[in-house]
Amino acid sequence: MTRGGAEKPADAHVFFARVLFYVLLAILATRPLISETFERVQISFLQGIAPPGGTTPATTAWLDFLLLIVAAATLLVRSAWRGQRWVVLSFATLVVAVLVSSGAAGETTVALRAGANFVITILGGLALITLIDARWMVRLTLAAVLATGVTVAWKCVNQQLIEFPETERFWNEEQKPKLLAQGVDPDDPLFVNYERRMLAREPNGFLGHPNVTASVLMMCLLVGVGVLAGRTFLRARPGLPKFARIAALGIGGGVLAHALVLTGSLGALGAAVGGGVLLLLLGVFAERIGRRPTPVIVVLTTAYLAVIAAGTTYGMAKGTLPHPSLAFRWWYWSAAGRAYLDAPLTGIGRENFAYAYMQYKPPESSEEVRNPHNLWLSLLVETGPLALAGGAVLGVLLIRRGLRSLGDPDASEPDTGSFLARAGPLVAGVAIVHVLFAGTPFAVPGIVLLWLLEIPIPWLVGCAAGWLLVNAVAERWLVAGALGALLGAFIHGLLGFALLTPAGLAVFVLCAAAAVGVLMAARETPPRQAAAARLLPGLLAVVTVVAYVVFVAWPTAATERAVQTLQDTLRNPSTTPRAVRIAADRVVHTYGVDAGALQDASRALVAVSRAPDMREQMRQETLAVAVDYAEAALRTNPRASTTHALLALVHATRAERYVADGDPDSALPHWQEAVGYWAYAVERYPTNPRTRISAGLANVRLWRLTHDEKIKLRAVEHLQRALAIDTTRAEGDAARLRAEELSSIDAALGEIGQGMSGETPDLPG
Repeated sequence: MTRGGAEKPADAHVFFARVLFYVLLAILATRPLISETFERVQISFLQGIAPPGGTTPATTAWLDFLLLIVAAATLLVRSAWRGQRWVVLSFATLVVAVLVSSGAAGETTVALRAGANFVITILGGLALITLIDARWMVRLTLAAVLATGVTVAWKCVNQQLIEFPETERFWNEEQKPKLLAQGVDPDDPLFVNYERRMLAREPNGFLGHPNVTASVLMMCLLVGVGVLAGRTFLRARPGLPKFARIAALGIGGGVLAHALVLTGSLGALGAAVGGGVLLLLLGVFAERIGRRPTPVIVVLTTAYLAVIAAGTTYGMAKGTLPHPSLAFRWWYWSAAGRAYLDAPLTGIGRENFAYAYMQYKPPESSEEVRNPHNLWLSLLVETGPLALAGGAVLGVLLIRRGLRSLGDPDASEPDTGSFLARAGPLVAGVAIVHVLFAGTPFAVPGIVLLWLLEIPIPWLVGCAAGWLLVNAVAERWLVAGALGALLGAFIHGLLGFALLTPAGLAVFVLCAAAAVGVLMAARETPPRQAAAARLLPGLLAVVTVVAYVVFVAWPTAATERAVQTLQDTLRNPSTTPRAVRIAADRVVHTYGVDAGALQDASRALVAVSRAPDMREQMRQETLAVAVDYAEAALRTNPRASTTHALLALVHATRAERYVADGDPDSALPHWQEAVGYWAYAVERYPTNPRTRISAGLANVRLWRLTHDEKIKLRAVEHLQRALAIDTTRAEGDAARLRAEELSSIDAALGEIGQGMSGETPDLPG
């Protein structure tokens, strides 16, 4: 291959490499357009009126499977990874860290899914870099980033103008009255927080959290700023008037910036400003920086570490940080520091932070966050020091090679290939990936038109405009834009978690591929290795793919099918206890079942045990099986307070049934079990006042049967601590105790001779 984008004569090898390039690019560019998740998170009160749909953890698992196959095939076709000692070592360190931390995790299956996504997405980015051997491929990659950003921004603006008002009307006129008619408590904190978030009108695009969407928009916007800063984009080109370029850039950039502001993410806005300043400096001094990237890396790293040190010093001195949002994050980081001490060498496992935060968070924090909201702290706490070291080294290597790309001679001449020839396969690939994995219900009338207006058409328009603009900009500014996006992502990574999500990491590796790809495109394609030299890597690739299917993808899919069948059975009005029992058994005996699925099976049996026409013996047998399933969940993940609470609930239900049947002697051991499990639940979540209330009331019920003074004192302690924790919460916080809960505490304390005015014990933790 020669410089400037001219290609060697095509052969089968080159054709296969092009196919791999388009598939990789399509998968990575589509991920921000799909709402992905690593675990099932369902709103309990919506299950009765809204059947589940869309994506599931199995969606992410199979999409990662496809990405893994293509990336593995790429690294066999191209041997550009040979000689990249530090890159290979850093990546191998990440893989080992994920495996070790997953083995030590409470929720092993979730840790494996999330950890596999992290390393597979990085592998996909590295594979994409090795495939870039022509300059137009760099430009097409950046056009894909801009197209994805425009599509996400279009969705955000549409949400603000059309979807949110319509959703609010539907909620107030139809859905909320229906829920209230079913007996849902409107003062329940879960209900209140759901309604507040829904009515807050913070666009989240296609993703589950506005901050992740903001990070995606921020990176795409900085790529656009690089295009704007490129002086050559103003040059005339036949058939492309200057005003058309300016109009396209202004409209696209305006939509991206407006959508970013709508998300309300101050961290992403600050990262956009910081990344933009660095971008301009990189572009202006590109040639000097490209010749000597190491001093720049040292300066950037020193400044970055100085910011971290300053924030840590301030927080430790003051016990908080100066802005309410930062104060919340200080709680997350402080709890993460304590959680790290639980597993300093292995980490607690990806996506397992929620359990640690419940155990270590301060009483005044009513949130139950699922990650520390800091990229580096997440790597350290969840996957251990190996992952932190591997991720940091890999990040420095990417930035350094991107800086070297700034010194490559500019290729300012536009590519001569047509947009249709260059981008046609990519546009088709994005549409196909979205159809296969986004879970769009195409059978619903009118959904096809809506899908066309939301995904393919905006993406096609964005890609065409992006290609038009990117193709007329000198490469140093394109590289500066990509590097600005990477640096902005690292800045936002100090406050967010987007780079640990499929969408955020996908955009990041696309920008990295564009920044580093300029160097790859300027070199001759390395000679192909002999078949014998590819035998061992090929065997390793096959083993890796098979292991992923056996331990991640297939168990995830099988569990999802079993849980879905159980939920469908519960929603069926004509269901029978036997049918629910069969469906629950199927969940429990599914290969690779996780703790969450076991809890679902146990709760289903508790629900069906409340059927009024069930024989008492069958009811107790059903509850006994529910105990077995919950205990299996506890063995799978002993760190979850929710499992201890579930076991307490099941034993309490059994005890109440025995009391109602006139058999208090049989009820006694179950009340004792319930009290014991509530104690464990409190130990795992000491600052939850409702867990304290449940533990206190269970002790009161046991005290009625035994009149044991120690049990009475435990009840008083739990109930008074619940009141003490509640007083630390701000007025208007949805998590504050409701009037009926306060009344239940008052009644219980009055029954055992201790009023609410009694001495308040010290707060836990």
